[in-house]
Amino acid sequence: MKCCLVTPYPPERCGIAIYSSKLADRLALFLDLVVIGNRDLDRMVESIGRIRVVRSWKRNSLAYILEIVRSVAQQAPHVVHIQHEYLAYGRRKYGLLFPVLLAILRLFGRPVVLTMHSVVRRDRLTAEFFLTHQAGGRFAESKRSVMIILTRLVVRISSAVIVHNEAMKIVLTNDYDLKGDKVFVIPHGTDTYSVEERSSGSKWHVGLSGKRIVLFFGFIVPGKGLEILLRSFSRVMNKIPDAFLMIAGGYHPRLRSEFPEYIGTIERLIDELGLQGNVVFENRFFAADELNRHISAADIVVFPYVDDSILGASGALASCAGMGKAVVATNLPRFSSDIRNRYDGILVRPSDEDELASAVVKLLEDEKLRTRIGQNLRREAFKRDWTKIASMTYELYLKTIAGTRRNSSL
Repeated sequence: MKCCLVTPYPPERCGIAIYSSKLADRLALFLDLVVIGNRDLDRMVESIGRIRVVRSWKRNSLAYILEIVRSVAQQAPHVVHIQHEYLAYGRRKYGLLFPVLLAILRLFGRPVVLTMHSVVRRDRLTAEFFLTHQAGGRFAESKRSVMIILTRLVVRISSAVIVHNEAMKIVLTNDYDLKGDKVFVIPHGTDTYSVEERSSGSKWHVGLSGKRIVLFFGFIVPGKGLEILLRSFSRVMNKIPDAFLMIAGGYHPRLRSEFPEYIGTIERLIDELGLQGNVVFENRFFAADELNRHISAADIVVFPYVDDSILGASGALASCAGMGKAVVATNLPRFSSDIRNRYDGILVRPSDEDELASAVVKLLEDEKLRTRIGQNLRREAFKRDWTKIASMTYELYLKTIAGTRRNSSL
């Protein structure tokens, strides 16, 4: 069986590209896989292990639909699998054309499987939502209608839709009045590591010997609550003077065009709070090996997100779960879908600086609790490692292919 996986792909630096590269690596164990990826200046067609990558389309281009359709037609796959996020293929005006891409691909008579990496709660589609997400607060009702229509269209046109947790499925079926029989929950895959890989990083490697390290990592955008974490960290330092906060990541590239005034916010807050000696923020992209060393060196990892309007899975949580690190996260579906409070993580109320500080202090001071929570998280990670997720995805391909054949024979 042959599959075309349509997606942003490394060296593109975004969560979907990273997700797709890990999924593709394991999917190639089950079938003939061709990735239809976004263009790279130096390479158009290449082989990466068992995977053939055809770089044919460009973000923020009206031609991306035709370029993807042409590439898929040339490959003649049995199934097409498309990764979707509202800005994955370009700015908003290009995202509006996404249903056209799906409709044309369905004309080939092959099933089209769609992974939705984010689902927006319908009751959050307000002027405040559009303003927060840099779409402007004017004409909110019109924008709300467009979002509702767009979401319904992409689900109805697709042969099957993958989401990463039950909360996402519930929103799609209830908020958008869609049938649940074509929406399938396949969790976000997790990385798993050997003992050697888990211990490959040390506090000495990151220049923080003797410190108790709190780690935040990932792209920095409004809504991830880093400002809350910085303010709560001042409270942590009052209890634990040798605590140190590492911020491993940088501002998301799209902020430069969509929300440039946000850039510099974190540096200014660090200065205002007088945290320069206990916080390191390099504002850059961390390659996988370097990021893993930072995760390995950390005592705990914190995800203080505050935006609950967009449902999805946390790729960052999935990246560190296999390391066996204790995690503190806000009690949002993005994390509560995968974390049981005080079993394999600690959940706190969003924007609650005191509760966040208390949870961080508790874990830094209680090594036994920290170890137990980290071990439990790692144990759960093995239940959804990338090979298992690829197998579930492959089984869904088989199911949709059989359904398409059955419908075409009627």
